[in-house]
Amino acid sequence: MASNGVMTPLVADQQWTKPVPLNNFQQQGYTGLFGPGTPILPVRPEENPRIFQYQPGINLVTIPRSGFNLIPFPMLRNLATVCWQIRLNIELIKREMRALDWAIVPAKEKDPNANNYNVEIDEVTKFLGNLSGYKSFDGFLNAMLEEILVTDALTLWPETGMTDVSLIDGTTIRPLLDFRGRTPLHPTPAYIQYLYGYPTSFFTSDRLFYMPYNSAVNNPYGSTPVELIILIVNLALRRDTYRVGYFTEGNVPEALIGAPSSWTPEQAKTYQEYWDALVSGNIAQQRKMHFIPLENGRGQIPVYEFKKSDDSTAVFDEWLFKIACWACGNSPSEFGLVDGSGLGGSGYAGQMQNVQYRSMFGPMTQFTAKIFNTILQDWLGKKHLSFEWQGIEPENDALAQAQVDSIYITAGVYGPEYVQDREAIPPEFRTSDAALNWPGLGPIETTVEPVVVNTNTEQATSPEVDVSKFFQGRQWDNYG
Repeated sequence: MASNGVMTPLVADQQWTKPVPLNNFQQQGYTGLFGPGTPILPVRPEENPRIFQYQPGINLVTIPRSGFNLIPFPMLRNLATVCWQIRLNIELIKREMRALDWAIVPAKEKDPNANNYNVEIDEVTKFLGNLSGYKSFDGFLNAMLEEILVTDALTLWPETGMTDVSLIDGTTIRPLLDFRGRTPLHPTPAYIQYLYGYPTSFFTSDRLFYMPYNSAVNNPYGSTPVELIILIVNLALRRDTYRVGYFTEGNVPEALIGAPSSWTPEQAKTYQEYWDALVSGNIAQQRKMHFIPLENGRGQIPVYEFKKSDDSTAVFDEWLFKIACWACGNSPSEFGLVDGSGLGGSGYAGQMQNVQYRSMFGPMTQFTAKIFNTILQDWLGKKHLSFEWQGIEPENDALAQAQVDSIYITAGVYGPEYVQDREAIPPEFRTSDAALNWPGLGPIETTVEPVVVNTNTEQATSPEVDVSKFFQGRQWDNYG
């Protein structure tokens, strides 16, 4: 700082080790007529900003996910299991991901040594097929997706000597924070595993692979589809509980029947217990009406009917399921939920493949491919190889593509040969540009050869071919 009290810029090797007073606030531009006012400056300013405002002593908390106002891991697993709307969406993603083909390919598109990688590719493919003791790549992928979608605490541990990669239960791992709120770098411990509430071991960031799918800046944990719609999940569970109780618990209130006025409360209670014992848990008895004695044989006991059906039940259930689909990135049409018909129904469903690719398939395949490339390139040291999902791009609309090609050819952006190469049209079926009068490319100039009359045969022929000999040589006359 200069002697006049004005702060000077920091140089690369300058550090703030003591308070820096500001003697002249007028020159700093804080005060003056209708000015913003002098700020409360830190007495001990920090050199770098903190990532977020964490709770002091947050590393002392022993329960993973605690201290960040997040849903506990056990609750996430329970909700993803009992809420069938969420579970069906999770299983759909897992099945569709497991149905994809994958391959180990050269990392560079045009690698001159690609033919020499066949042995390494076979070894890596075999290695990925035995990860974490699952004996198949499909089983490992299924377990990995379960962790990503339910807890978002994917944790991998490369075994010593890279003999295997173990899938760790991420709910037992608690990430630590450094002073700035980041994950500490090696050699400072970055993760602690808690078992039975007791810390059993700690790991550095270069040994334990902990990577949330939906990360945030204000906590080291990820967020799952269950958390996005926790109120909807709660509502769906309560609705299912109500339905279960309809068939298993209590006297289903099909109607209220007035008891005789001469009955005492004890008599009414006794008959109620008899009634509940008769119909509780017995669906066949619940759907029947039972006769009860009239009062002194005179008059009729009043019966109060209730509404037996809810017209909005199907609509409400469909709405709940659509919310779950959107939270997981799935299309409701995958479950047969299509609104109406025409452009808003079947036409809408026809475009859902592209929508699902952008919302679920694209991000999920990129995330998982990054994980396998970390195993392949960083841990196994195969920098020249790459993991690749195959057949994940959505199919283009043929009619829309044909219309685009027609417009581009008309405008002269590209010619028919570009389309023929893209569609891999065989050479025998191709037509050259010169033989087609494509609009927008200008008129095609052609030269018409004059017809030469042969006075000897009196047959008209062109200079290039004798038409009569062409047909006679192939005995076309035999066909009449």
